[in-house]
Amino acid sequence: MKNDLVSWKGNPLYIGEWCLAASASSPNFTDDQLRQYAQVQMDTFQSAAAGWTYWTWKFYNDDGSRNPWSMKDMINRGFIQL
Repeated sequence: MKNDLVSWKGNPLYIGEWCLAASASSPNFTDDQLRQYAQVQMDTFQSAAAGWTYWTWKFYNDDGSRNPWSMKDMINRGFIQL
């Protein structure tokens, strides 16, 4: 995907509404693997000239549990590093 983003010649691309929910809910993903996956996503999406947006800053009932829909929680837990 990163190669496609870098080589894109049309209008600036914008990546919207991505999150770590599908991978975080996988019982096979360790915390370290989830951090790695998040970093690969971020590295890839940085190539989109118009930027990117995470699904939501704070998901409702965000009680401090591992909530992959919440960017705030993923940052606080160290899964996403800006």
